[in-house]
Parts: sequence; C-alpha cells; structure tokens
Amino acid sequence: MLPQPALLWLLGLSLALALTGCKVSKDQVKGWGDTKDAFRLAKVVKDGKQAMDVRQEAAYQLVRIERFFELEKALKGASKGDSQKIASALVKRLMPAVKAGNPDAAEVVKAKDGLFSAWYF
Repeated sequence: MLPQPALLWLLGLSLALALTGCKVSKDQVKGWGDTKDAFRLAKVVKDGKQAMDVRQEAAYQLVRIERFFELEKALKGASKGDSQKIASALVKRLMPAVKAGNPDAAEVVKAKDGLFSAWYF
C-alpha cells in the first residue's frame, strides 16, 4: 500500500487531469469510430474544449457507425454556434455521397440519415 502523502498526490493529480480534460486527436476519434464507441464520440462532439475539426470528425464517425440518435443528442448538447458549424461540415461531407449516384445503396441511406440528423442545426 502507498504511504498517505503519495495517495494524496496521486488523488490530486487524477483530479487535476479530470478537471482540465484531455485534447483528443483525429486518429483517436477514427479509432473510436472503428470500435463503435458512440459514447466517446458523442462526448467529443459536445466538448467545446476540443478542436472544431476533431469534433466534426467525431460527428462524421457517429454517422458512419449509424448512431444518429447519439449524434442528435450531442449536437443539442453543444453550443448553438458550435452545433451549426459541426452540422454544416457534416452536410458538406455527406452530400457528395447522395448526389454522386453512389452504387452502394446502404452508403446512400446512411448519408441521408446523417443529413436528416444534422438538418435541424
């Protein structure tokens, strides 16, 4: 067992890290998309401390793994201006899949569902 001062130091460090939060990278977001971790992705979309491009990637990954309800909740949890920026980037990224006449019908449906989730914002 650790001595009491060491435990207090470890507790203080853990609390400081929890309060400051960690910056997330696009690679981490893509990894969470690959493992279908909708909870972490939605958290990034809502987190105003994260870079906007990372938040936009997280929103796209939620569409990719077909977690539209989580996307909508995350966009509602973000500030209005941020949710509009995220939704706008999502629309720009998904529209080519719908317009291009993609032969993969499942991808078109997924893109349309993502657009529907983002249209309100």
